[in-house]
Amino acid sequence: ENGTTHRIVARIDSREAAAEGEERGRERSRVRWRILVRSVPVGSDLRPRADQRFREGGRVFRITGVAEADPRGRFLACWAEEEAVQ
Repeated sequence: ENGTTHRIVARIDSREAAAEGEERGRERSRVRWRILVRSVPVGSDLRPRADQRFREGGRVFRITGVAEADPRGRFLACWAEEEAVQ
């Protein structure tokens, strides 16, 4: 990560939640999200990438994909997975 902070503008469409088994003795669950953020030009260091994470308080969202969300290019749809260790 390059230390860039992105502000989550809107959350859309919480996807399925599924237990992912045991990891180091703790159960992990994974929730898939589609997160909408303001657009940034391709190539900009500020544009979210699939190898980055969003953070909101103690929550972490691992970005799995990014694409334009509207025909005018004002927003980006970021597909992400939230992982919670219980």
